[in-house]
Amino acid sequence: MTSSIQIKRHRDPLLPKPILDRQTLTKSLLANTSTRTLKNAERQIDLFYQLLHRSGYNVPLDVFVTTLLRDDGILSVTDTTNSQNTGVKLPAKNAVSTRPGRLPQLSRAFLQFLSDECNGSDNGFVMLTSRMKMHQTSTDGTTTKIAVELQDGHLVESVLMRHEGRTTLCVSSQVGLVIVY
Repeated sequence: MTSSIQIKRHRDPLLPKPILDRQTLTKSLLANTSTRTLKNAERQIDLFYQLLHRSGYNVPLDVFVTTLLRDDGILSVTDTTNSQNTGVKLPAKNAVSTRPGRLPQLSRAFLQFLSDECNGSDNGFVMLTSRMKMHQTSTDGTTTKIAVELQDGHLVESVLMRHEGRTTLCVSSQVGLVIVY
């Protein structure tokens, strides 16, 4: 008699929810009754991610989404190198267009969904869920150690090694308990 053991693999839901977790964003979008009729949900998410990437991820998510909802769609981004504000025009006003030469744009229903999810409770979406716990650079500047604390409290350690003509990044592949003797 042979018995098989099935292991159910799942992950605990993250709170707050990371906006770059496509699976969570898609589930939340489709579960929202006001956006069930939203056409091209996957395309809307793709376009949103493109705009988010073009913004450089240096604006809080609620500010980013509010900017997209404004009529002018101009996002004011502060350049940290010279402390200047630069306006970035984000095309996000009309429904998805299929006309040649026109950029597809985010629908108002999708933007309203994001606005509700970003400005709501602590269970909403956020841009970043991890933070740098430790950052240490060697005296000669060739090696940098970084420890990033993940949302669940675990640490991921990385080492950036700068060599002549190349740079190598070593990222730990396991997250867990560190025991120091």
